[in-house]
Amino acid sequence: VRYTLVITTFNQKATGPYTLIVSGLMLVSLTRTTDMAVTQVTRTTTEGYETHPTIILNIFNTTASSILTSDNPTYMRPGGSNASYYYDTFSLMVPMGGNYDIGTDGALDTFGSLYYGDFIPDHPELNIITYNDDGSEGPPFRLEVVLEAHVRYTLVITTFNQKATGPYTLIVSGLMLVSLTRTTDMAVTQMTRTTTDRYSTAETTNAYMINTTVYSALSLANPRYARPDTSNSTYYYDTFNVKTNITGLYTIASNSAIDTYGFLYNGSFFPNSPTRNLVISDDESGGNAQFRLSVYLQSYAQYVLVVTTYYGNVFGPYMVMTSGLGHVHILRTTATITTQITSTATSVINTKTTTGYVFNTIASSIWTAKNPTYARPHGSNSSRNYHYDTFNVTARIAGQYTIASNSTIDTYGYFYNGSFIQNSPLWNLAAFDDDSAGNGQFRLNVYLESNVAYTLVATTFSDNTTGRYTVIVQGPTRVSIILTTIESVTNTTTPTSKYFYFVTASYTNMLTTNSPTFRRTKDSDLSYFQAIQVTVLTAGTYSFKSDSLLDAYGYLYENNFNPSNPRANLLAEDDDSGGNQQFLMDYPMQYGSGYILVFTTHNPRMTGTFSILTSDPSKVNLKYLHIIPVSSSPAISK
Repeated sequence: VRYTLVITTFNQKATGPYTLIVSGLMLVSLTRTTDMAVTQVTRTTTEGYETHPTIILNIFNTTASSILTSDNPTYMRPGGSNASYYYDTFSLMVPMGGNYDIGTDGALDTFGSLYYGDFIPDHPELNIITYNDDGSEGPPFRLEVVLEAHVRYTLVITTFNQKATGPYTLIVSGLMLVSLTRTTDMAVTQMTRTTTDRYSTAETTNAYMINTTVYSALSLANPRYARPDTSNSTYYYDTFNVKTNITGLYTIASNSAIDTYGFLYNGSFFPNSPTRNLVISDDESGGNAQFRLSVYLQSYAQYVLVVTTYYGNVFGPYMVMTSGLGHVHILRTTATITTQITSTATSVINTKTTTGYVFNTIASSIWTAKNPTYARPHGSNSSRNYHYDTFNVTARIAGQYTIASNSTIDTYGYFYNGSFIQNSPLWNLAAFDDDSAGNGQFRLNVYLESNVAYTLVATTFSDNTTGRYTVIVQGPTRVSIILTTIESVTNTTTPTSKYFYFVTASYTNMLTTNSPTFRRTKDSDLSYFQAIQVTVLTAGTYSFKSDSLLDAYGYLYENNFNPSNPRANLLAEDDDSGGNQQFLMDYPMQYGSGYILVFTTHNPRMTGTFSILTSDPSKVNLKYLHIIPVSSSPAISK
């Protein structure tokens, strides 16, 4: 479910920095969406100023998470007392010049410095543009800077106190998404075998290290098995496909409140033969009962990571972090339980298949000459002319989803955790595909966490190709898929978003035996219903569609709804136009008018959950409306 959080001040016209913290059972998707008003000012011939109309600019956030550890390099930061401050470096480049805010979020008291071009640890005063701290007791640093387009900057993140370590999230806010790549040189100790079958330590060398992080949770829906060295099938587990594009030494580690155990396999993992193809396993090398695998990975070879627990029948959330010479593509592939097992009177185990419902979400678009272009991964080495679209993808129910294309054009699909960075198309890449759906169409099989933002990039196999296509998403529920492509527009510097009709969940609730009732028709029995106040922020035609396992029926009213007379004030009604026994209604609505949407069922006295999907949730507010139930009042017949 999408919520909007508004942050303001107690006093009028108060300004200043702040940090927003959301605490709960899982990480949340949190995106700043403020529309900033920017007034252009130009000098007139009379030495006065003429003010032009206000322009609304969207603010984009680019984020990256990292951890300062004792393996990070150290230096003496500006204002520091000695060379004992751990630091990270990031290469930063923006596609559009302008004002940008750079800061961190987290408990770590950070210190940030921005450099023009290169950062030289032995001479931190060279090339420096600005730095900020806010004091040992203040919030993390914040830099407000003007950045030039296509200029390489280096951002250095360290701490106020010496030898401080811990996780943090870097946030860059501005007019466009930015290219942000971690470039820290981590200390790596090379190990060589001696003639005594012992290991000797060679000199420490610096290696270019890149981190990849994924989040998941073991639950009752996960499969169980008997992990190696155990005999009972009581260990919940997750599986991940692991692949990298650069051969080298990598570290794979967990971070969780539960006692984890990790196994890495070459090729395939067989739950009934858990030692087959096993490369390496670990229990506690990461400290705090967390596994840490140090392993040599071959480029483009397929590995399987199995995450389980030290004790049986334990579940909970966890994080997997990889670090090495290249980006690691790590994709969750766990097949959750879909069968119920019951014992018969003769003690024979029978399997009863649970019915699964697959929902489709369809989005159509077109590649044109106005679409942006880039050099896609695995494309022609010399071409940067692949037209592409970007989509924000969010699911409200976690599970396995399939994302496929349908077109006469040979398509190519890329799927990203979080943001897509045009100049670094391997950054955050989770999955990609060319022809798995047949006929030159991509098909991605991915596991989506609930309410986590992903990015789908739809492009073509050949460069300089345009035309129409459709994206189809199948899974346990309909997803929010929003086209976010920024088109190039002739004779203007302001990009415009392509118009796209989408459907996303705007309201979720349920009918229960405590819900109010009414009679849909004169001769019908009582049906449970829920009334929803509809407010539109802009006049226009809007669509309302139900999403439920119930056989839904919808009514739209103007100003008032009377359960005793359900035909009064009625504007529209529908039963099955949305397919799968769901209603779908379109109606032209006026700003400032009152509307009431009533969700009920085709058959009487049905209960269950439902969602209302709208064609433009940014312009429609849906709110629960309390209605006094009716016990026996007759209704006017259709």
